[in-house]
Amino acid sequence: KASGKGKSQETQEEKVYSTDGRPYTAALAELYKNSAAAPRDFDPKAVQLLDALYNAGGTEKIEAAVVDLTKKLEGVERVKVLNWRNYLFAHLRAFDKEVYTAMKEERGRPERSRNKKVVPIAMTEMKATAAEFIPGQFWA
Repeated sequence: KASGKGKSQETQEEKVYSTDGRPYTAALAELYKNSAAAPRDFDPKAVQLLDALYNAGGTEKIEAAVVDLTKKLEGVERVKVLNWRNYLFAHLRAFDKEVYTAMKEERGRPERSRNKKVVPIAMTEMKATAAEFIPGQFWA
């Protein structure tokens, strides 16, 4: 098999964003033990929201969020959810909408890309003495 410019071996689903060393690592370990959630289910945006929750209310707020998540995930099998990252983020976002809104405002919104195509201007001049175009006829 030839190597070329293809997709990387590691897909987006295989990436794990570490929460090691964060103050709420133990609380998340309890979540992993008591539910179908896994460490790979937290993407950077979810980790950022967990950080914002911790900054807003400390360990108590994180523990409350983890308890809430554990209750919501009770009885939910891994195969029943197609996208665990979105699923967990939606529940975290719903847990404290004020913290989510503040985080979103602080992070800012990317500017909307406009689909204006820049048409290059022809750099050559037209020749008045050029042969007339006649469809189906070859140039001399």
